[in-house]
Amino acid sequence: MTKIFKYKFEDAHYKGIGVLQRWFGQKLSTSSKRSNKQLYKKVLNRLETIKGKQLYTTKEKIWLNNLRIKYMIAKAKEGYNFDKYGNLIHRTYKKNFGKYNN
Repeated sequence: MTKIFKYKFEDAHYKGIGVLQRWFGQKLSTSSKRSNKQLYKKVLNRLETIKGKQLYTTKEKIWLNNLRIKYMIAKAKEGYNFDKYGNLIHRTYKKNFGKYNN
């Protein structure tokens, strides 16, 4: 029999889920594809369900970490940097030096 582990939310977890909810809410409001909107609604509903339970399983932990990684990759592509704990620290701006653009 497989044992299901449950983890208790701490303040940082609620903050992280809030960040993901805002990000997917923004994606939902700016998306024009119907299939994407449906997906974002499902993700938002699942995040709300997990947040409301105040506990999460190992399966949900893996799912949340995958969402977090997708968020970090998307933000990194926009020029944001993160510390070693995954906290957003600042955005880098490329300076335009003409043909010597870095």
